[in-house]
Amino acid sequence: MLRMRILLLVALAAIVGVFGEDLHDGALPPFPLDPVVQQARAAAAAARKPKPTGITSHDYLVEIAGTVEVFVQFQNMNASSPSYGKIIDPYAKIEIQYATPCFANAAALLVRENYYSGDFAQELLQRASLAMEAALTALVFGQPKGDQGCAQGHCNFYTMPLMFAFESFLNLVPDATLQRWRSLLSQVNATRAYSHWPHQAGNWAIVALTGEALRYLHGLRPDGTEDIETQLGFQFTDYYWTDNGEYQDHSGCAGACSPMPYDHFPRKYIAVMLAKGFLPVNQSAYWDLVTRGAWTSLLLQSPWGELPTGARSSQHQWNEAVSCVTYELFAARLQSQGDSDGASLFKRASALSLLSLRRWKNEAGAWFIVKNRFSPALRHGYEGYSYYSQYNLLPASMLATAYLFADDGIEEKASFAETGGFVFTIDNMHKVVANAGGYYVEIELFPDTPTHDVLGLSRMHTPAADPLVTGTAGAPLAPETGSFIDAGKFVEPTARATNPSATGFGAAWETKTGWQRLGQFTFTDVVNTSLDVTQSTVDNALFTVTYLLGAKSVVEVVEEKYNVTSAGVHVTVQLHARVGHTITRAALMYPALTFDGQRNTTLTLDRSSNSARVSLPGDARSGLGVTCGVARVVKGCDGGSGGGIEWATSEEGTYTRNGFATIVHASFAYTPGCAFEYVFSAGC
Repeated sequence: MLRMRILLLVALAAIVGVFGEDLHDGALPPFPLDPVVQQARAAAAAARKPKPTGITSHDYLVEIAGTVEVFVQFQNMNASSPSYGKIIDPYAKIEIQYATPCFANAAALLVRENYYSGDFAQELLQRASLAMEAALTALVFGQPKGDQGCAQGHCNFYTMPLMFAFESFLNLVPDATLQRWRSLLSQVNATRAYSHWPHQAGNWAIVALTGEALRYLHGLRPDGTEDIETQLGFQFTDYYWTDNGEYQDHSGCAGACSPMPYDHFPRKYIAVMLAKGFLPVNQSAYWDLVTRGAWTSLLLQSPWGELPTGARSSQHQWNEAVSCVTYELFAARLQSQGDSDGASLFKRASALSLLSLRRWKNEAGAWFIVKNRFSPALRHGYEGYSYYSQYNLLPASMLATAYLFADDGIEEKASFAETGGFVFTIDNMHKVVANAGGYYVEIELFPDTPTHDVLGLSRMHTPAADPLVTGTAGAPLAPETGSFIDAGKFVEPTARATNPSATGFGAAWETKTGWQRLGQFTFTDVVNTSLDVTQSTVDNALFTVTYLLGAKSVVEVVEEKYNVTSAGVHVTVQLHARVGHTITRAALMYPALTFDGQRNTTLTLDRSSNSARVSLPGDARSGLGVTCGVARVVKGCDGGSGGGIEWATSEEGTYTRNGFATIVHASFAYTPGCAFEYVFSAGC
């Protein structure tokens, strides 16, 4: 029996060095998750060959085309306008961020690959060329002034898609046009265009240096590579990278926050830069880091192909698009190195990510920006910087990159997400992830400010049901923040969404002053957490998560014992009250989805079986029939399975990224020292 104890100190001061001051100090330390990777590989190798997804590289073009066909309608075609050739967001009514260069890249690839024929192919070539010209001119000008320059100062994000577009255009446009574009690309001034070049870290810096590396590889950078190396070296400190190959972008949230999307996003760019042939100092160490990160991402992927939820930009569709790039790149790389089994794992993971993206296309053919089906005009679940145009065209551009690395000759085999057999924690990202037989669990140990996350059990995904009904994220206290552009002007949200309390999928307790929920506490309230793993196989994962809470909580210690199997998630909870405080009742509380923007769910409380069932109708877009998520209280504090448990709902209209929910609670009289049990599962 494997037994592992991991103590997670969550004080901000406890940032542990990873590989010294910078990468140039020497070799990396051992890869901490390597034993978990090897265990997961063994489980996947022993699994039956799964049903093929049927995904090929052509499917990337299909998904790209749907988005391009939507946004070609929003290209400014007024030759006398300063916005000529640019993509105008249909809701913001102006060009947004990097929508135009991403359109140029995606559209140029479609033309190069002869996806269209006849008049539309010629028209799209013209439109892509206009977007290329407009974006290049803006990049050369640099930071915006009046009608000139990069939209909202996002030059950092222009160069890479423009370089890929340039490669697609090589045999499509006249030599004179190519020469003009070469001239423009040679005139890009990194200091003038990019923010804080070359002394900045974070995803913006990495995106910019990757674009500059591609310019250099094409002989379009007369400045050499010294400043690229400076910028690259500036990224690789123990503040930004973990020895599991994860990038810690601390921007946009409070506490020791490292958003999950901005782990995968920047290291994808580093991997692309290396794969394209840029040879920086210590390239082998850089390859080692991004390879570790790729394997870590395989462990983190859910069976629905999704990136983990956590902090800003979570559950945006581009999360899965960036995964496609990483997985295709490493499938091809491992295949070339003779590791065909490893290549097959990444190939399958890329297919799962693309299938996730396919599920979230709207009627027009573009993507819903976030994993809900609300009109883009409502901005439900958006960040302040989320827009319909740039966050459709960014994933389209990413899929264009994934297409370039895709190798249809690589066989699919069962992925880590489908077989499981592991439990682990990623300290710096403050998550516990478990997977047994394809039932995936994500637990948040140290939530950021109330904007995004909740403490405790946050996600349960299984192939047996739509993740919206089994639990894909909790309900944070205040999920929407930030001003945004509407009809060309910055505005504040007319009504900020605020829930009565943050609620995850877990315990609550009643005191003399009212109810408290585990999910309501943030990083300022968590003193310590620990993970104790008893067993991790494909059959079941047995582990305990313990939370030591601060003085705001009447309960000082919450202990959750998990038994995860392919059939569901069984949790046994013990509460330990703070000295001098009394708990009168305890409960299971969680948000049950009621509306995803288009579809209403049906919530059924069955008091005879002490269970609640949420059913969601399927449709052609989801590829599912009716699916259900079930919660059942196995035992209250009376020692039995039925007596004294009261089922109720409250807080209808609770706001989540995925839609609106109601809070389900099953409460019962609390006896000090008792252990109560509940199970989450799927099935109608």
